Amino acid sequence: MYRRALSGLIIPACIPERRPRPTAFSFFAGAGGMTLGFIQAGFEVVGANEYNPEAALTFLTNLASYP
Repeated sequence: MYRRALSGLIIPACIPERRPRPTAFSFFAGAGGMTLGFIQAGFEVVGANEYNPEAALTFLTNLASYP
């Protein structure tokens, strides 16, 4: 028997779900591509850092409302 994990992978049902989720912090966040990858891989992103104001605005536009 198989089930779909939180990451979207189909895995054997005997493998327990990992809890709590691993955490990540995005340094040099840019537009948020790597952060989105972390989120889709099942990480909980607890923060981000970006020096460039335009990139920070793009990051917020892309990911500010992401659950």
